[in-house]
Amino acid sequence: MKECVLLVFLTLCSAKPLFRPSHMTLKNMMLKDMEDEGDGDTDPDNSLFPARESVNPFFPFDLFPTCPFGCQCYSRVVHCSDLGLSSVPSNIPFDTRMVDLQNNKIKEIKENDFKGLTSLYALILNNNKLTKIHPKAFLTTKKLRRLYLSHNQLNEIPLNLPKSLAELRIHDNKVKKIQKETFKGMNTLHVLEMSANPLDSNGIEPGAFEGVTVFHIRIAEAKLTSIPKELPSTLLELHLDYNKISTVELEDFKRYKDLQRLGLGNNRITDIENGSLANIPRIREIHLENNKLKKIPSGLQELKYLQILVLMKFGSIGVNTSFRQLKSQDDFKVYCQYENYQWDEDYDEEPDDVYQPEFQLRQNVDYGVPFYQHPLGCASECFCPPNFPSSMYCDNRKLQTIPNIPAHIQQVYLQFNEIEAVNTDSFINATHLKEINLSHNKIKSQKIEHGVFAKLSNLVQLHLQHNNLEEFPFPLPKSLERLLLGYNEISRLQTNAMDGLINLTMLDLCYNHLDDPMLQEKHLAKMEKLMQLNLCNNRLESMPPGLPSSLMYLSLENNSISSIPENYFNELPKLHALRMSHNQLQDIPYNIFNLSNLIELNVGHNKLKQAFYIPRNLEHLYLENNEIENINITAMCPSVDPLYYHHLTYIRVDQNKLKEPISSYIFLCFPHIHSIYYGEQRSTNGQTIQLKTQVLGRLQDDADSEEHDDRRESPEQEGTEENVDPHYYGSREWQETI
Repeated sequence: MKECVLLVFLTLCSAKPLFRPSHMTLKNMMLKDMEDEGDGDTDPDNSLFPARESVNPFFPFDLFPTCPFGCQCYSRVVHCSDLGLSSVPSNIPFDTRMVDLQNNKIKEIKENDFKGLTSLYALILNNNKLTKIHPKAFLTTKKLRRLYLSHNQLNEIPLNLPKSLAELRIHDNKVKKIQKETFKGMNTLHVLEMSANPLDSNGIEPGAFEGVTVFHIRIAEAKLTSIPKELPSTLLELHLDYNKISTVELEDFKRYKDLQRLGLGNNRITDIENGSLANIPRIREIHLENNKLKKIPSGLQELKYLQILVLMKFGSIGVNTSFRQLKSQDDFKVYCQYENYQWDEDYDEEPDDVYQPEFQLRQNVDYGVPFYQHPLGCASECFCPPNFPSSMYCDNRKLQTIPNIPAHIQQVYLQFNEIEAVNTDSFINATHLKEINLSHNKIKSQKIEHGVFAKLSNLVQLHLQHNNLEEFPFPLPKSLERLLLGYNEISRLQTNAMDGLINLTMLDLCYNHLDDPMLQEKHLAKMEKLMQLNLCNNRLESMPPGLPSSLMYLSLENNSISSIPENYFNELPKLHALRMSHNQLQDIPYNIFNLSNLIELNVGHNKLKQAFYIPRNLEHLYLENNEIENINITAMCPSVDPLYYHHLTYIRVDQNKLKEPISSYIFLCFPHIHSIYYGEQRSTNGQTIQLKTQVLGRLQDDADSEEHDDRRESPEQEGTEENVDPHYYGSREWQETI
């Protein structure tokens, strides 16, 4: 009997107080939520936590009317992380749903940074240097649901946040106070994460959470000395780990009748008053590890839904009356492990038996409570959430080595650590791995054990970007579909480096040291299913030879390419998008882009002096920052066929040397044009000029004109020329003047 009691209570459970999803998982989670029509809170699929299966967008850039330089845009998502930005980009498309600006150097959010982004759903600003957010910065983002401000230098939670917010994460800042007006009117706020802030027990003003229905609050790693008593009564989860709480009083939990998960680990608790835990009758999980308790708290026997109790590393502990009463009940079921403990002989004699470290009791069938089935194995340095049993989260933990990965794990997230080597031993049991994220570490090529990845026959996705790799990793498994190697120092490709990658569809080699000789052996031709190739920000001076005919997306920005061979694209009939901005192109063969599937073409920031033939299906053309003095429409469109109109909808020609607007003939040949962006033009003396346009405003088709009016102008501004962007020509009014 005694042995069974000890096995139940002296345990180290695999549960953790809070699931912190990785950056990639957060994006996947939000993309999944964005697909749910209505975004109602009653929809069980509209979860605040990630789905079991990753929902990764296939391409890192898709077709956008505009995309900020250096960013990647896809599916109404603008991804601008890790670019060293000091401010928010100014040309974010108006219909953007998510903006990712994490890991930059942004110090301030200004009033107009997000103006007009009325469809914005999620904004990620983690890991910047923010000290100030303008009170009106979120005035027009009335659909914003998720805001991430963690790892910045904010002294307060911004006021005037959108009332639509469902999730606010402001972890690791300098917030000392929650003001009474902070969350006023935010009736849909469900998750508040503000750990690692210098918030003490007097920092929460009375009434700060009045009228707010928050379900999840985490204020860990702060300076709390007592349980906050004026948090929302709707709380389901409360995490106060790593504070300075010393006592739990009888009245502390009376307000939180629906609480199901409570984290009080790593405090200084010496006493929990009798009956205080009985005030949370629906509690299922309690964490009390690493405190100074001398006995098991009383009242546990009254908690019929309790499933998990973490009592790890007590100074001394014994079996008291409530211990035995709780054990005698059939409703306390748990799956845990136990660690070494100090036995207190005042309670009972120490048993001589050697206990098994793992065991399982029956489910809570008496009350119909769902049972948290924790996975059999999880590295102690990581977290394996019970509701996502095939994933292991080890990110942002300052790890220097890769922990052993259990056999059942399919996704392992190890990004943002200090890992320098990849050894076979860590993956010896990981036969089911499908995804590995080792980005943002310190891995060098010579520290990757030969064949470590090739043995993972189910691996589909491998992230090694932002490391110190000098050469292409080899060998790799045939199963691999997505390989991300950007932001490394790769300058060498072995002759057979890409052999066997027959299923690879996406390869990212941006921001490396690749030059022309490294690609002359036509390594890339071996990947017959490759659809997307990113070679931006390398040292290329000519077009890479021997690209596979399956290619649909090609990124060559920020190289030194000066010319394109005349028949280069003949072997790339499926090409949908080509990005070659920021190169040294001076001339383009007239008919070079006659590709039936080409939709986006970006040759901005080059040295072009004239336009070229535009293929029929092209929709977005970027010619900004070149040397163009006149745009010859006849060259772009030598003939007009009323049965086969061109599909061009957007042209960008700012920062050229145009002296007059493009001829109105353009709208005969390209009747679908929505806008032409002129911006500023450069004159011969180096100054900038603005063309005098006959028509103001950027216009749309009838189908989206109503949405446009709501997005760009307030009711009192609508129809006034003073508030229309003079840099745009509107296509409809131009057509009327022809």
